[in-house]
Amino acid sequence: DIFDFSSLRAPNATFSSRTNTLTWSGAKVSQLYVLNPGERGSLEFSIRLKKDWPMISSVQRNVLSEIQTNIKSSNVPEQLEVSELPRAAALNTIKLNSDCKVVVESYFRDAPSQIANTGSLPLRADNATDFTIHWTIVNSFNSLRDVTIKTTLPPWVEFTSQISGNYGQNLPVYDPLTREFSWKVDSVSAGSGVLTTAQKLIFQIKVTPSQSHLNQAINLIDQTVFTATDAFTGKNINLTYPAVRSIQLTDKTV
Repeated sequence: DIFDFSSLRAPNATFSSRTNTLTWSGAKVSQLYVLNPGERGSLEFSIRLKKDWPMISSVQRNVLSEIQTNIKSSNVPEQLEVSELPRAAALNTIKLNSDCKVVVESYFRDAPSQIANTGSLPLRADNATDFTIHWTIVNSFNSLRDVTIKTTLPPWVEFTSQISGNYGQNLPVYDPLTREFSWKVDSVSAGSGVLTTAQKLIFQIKVTPSQSHLNQAINLIDQTVFTATDAFTGKNINLTYPAVRSIQLTDKTV
């Protein structure tokens, strides 16, 4: 059910929607009437995966796409002595990567986080204002390992050391020299944030615009970069999210 059968393209094949089977025969491919020794040929088809295939059950973990191929002959030349008609089979399996993301949110009024933000809005030059940034990991089909989420704080932003959320033992790290703020998580289970509670980090920043920022929007944090390894397929995942801007808060009360 991961396939979009409306996108199926299979020249000269007959498709059975009941069994999801493609069949090629000599009726449409004349070369199949006779295959001589050493002869080679190819048959092709294509099909897309569904763009939206939501995870609604843990049964959808570690998804494998399987394609079973069979070739068989209905007869052989009379001069050949064979005990049975020629046939062969092959099974191709394709592992599907997990569908994962980081939801990046920004708030001034953020009572649920139990972190109190203070300051003036609109932002004022040389005045400090606090914001909370939320990083929520949403992951579907496969487990993830070696997860890292990081960003860089602009020169007018400081990390206040206040954190909250469902981060477990995975504490964030801030390097004041490089101004890099990072959060590393050893593993994220399949369905986290979809079927089960998401892993989430909330951290507070203090923003102090300068006179050079008058009448401008500023970055609260720079780009957020998400990296991980899909534990099922072994593929590396690299996602980048845009900077959080002072005029594009998630907090709609501002």
